[in-house]
Amino acid sequence: VGSRFVEFLLEVGLVVLALVVFHHGGIPASLLLLPVLLACQVLLVTGLALPIATLSAFFDDVQHALPVLLLVLFYLTPVFYPASMVPEQVRGLYLLNPLAHLFTAFQIVLYEGRMPPIQPLLVVAVASGAICLVGFWIFNRKRAVYAEIL
Repeated sequence: VGSRFVEFLLEVGLVVLALVVFHHGGIPASLLLLPVLLACQVLLVTGLALPIATLSAFFDDVQHALPVLLLVLFYLTPVFYPASMVPEQVRGLYLLNPLAHLFTAFQIVLYEGRMPPIQPLLVVAVASGAICLVGFWIFNRKRAVYAEIL
């Protein structure tokens, strides 16, 4: 998580620089929210990575299933499209994915240069913290067995 976060910081830095120069014509105030979004992202990703690491210690097939699951998650998250493109009938179900709120907030902050609504940010923050705590609990619950397995 740490090495990918450093890589992501470099990439986001380049995107912010390009957007400030070519799109916004200045530094929008919304960029002050970027560290909060990055902190939520780190918590969320760490919370997801810890149970996956636990599962991969017990089951070898996790390494084969993970790319498929990540690809599905990629398409269920608004990476290259706005969440508004999701049909109204399934948007409620779609927004159960905390990454959808997080990536929408990233799009609003970076590309639109404005502050996102506070309610989705609170959902992301609470969900990220809860997922991280649950992931940490799962990882620590099996901590004593890792040395024997590996």
